[in-house]
Amino acid sequence: MADYNRSILNPIRREQSEGQVFYHQTHIANPSQPLSAATKLDLGGLEVEISLTPSPTTTNLSVYVPSEGVVYCGDCLVSYYIPNLEGGSMDDWRHWEQSLNRLEALAPVAIVRDMARSCKDRRLTRKLPGCARY
Repeated sequence: MADYNRSILNPIRREQSEGQVFYHQTHIANPSQPLSAATKLDLGGLEVEISLTPSPTTTNLSVYVPSEGVVYCGDCLVSYYIPNLEGGSMDDWRHWEQSLNRLEALAPVAIVRDMARSCKDRRLTRKLPGCARY
C-alpha cells in the first residue's frame, strides 16, 4: 500500500495517504495456490472460472464471470498492436489461437482486455478469430 501511495503525484493527496482509501480494511496477500488447469472459485456467492489462456504472455490467465457474461482476459486479446511473439515458436502461436477459441466459445457480452481496455460489443465474438491472422 505504501508503494501505491508513493505513486500519487499530487503531494497533498500523497501526504494524506489517499492510497489507503482504495484499500480500506483490505489485507493484500500474494497468491498461495498455483494453477495448472482451469479452476472454478466461489468468491462469496460469485462464481468465477479461471482459465489458462497462453497468448503473447505464456502465463496469462483469463477470468470469466458466468453470471455477468464478462471475461477479464489480460493480454490474451490485444488491440492496437500486433502481439509480441518474436521469442516464441509456432506452438506458442497455436496455443494463443486455442486461447482465443476458448474465449470465443464463452460468447461473452463484455471483455476487459489488454491493460484494462474494455469492450462491450455483441459483434466481438465475430472479431476474435480475426485476431489470429497476425
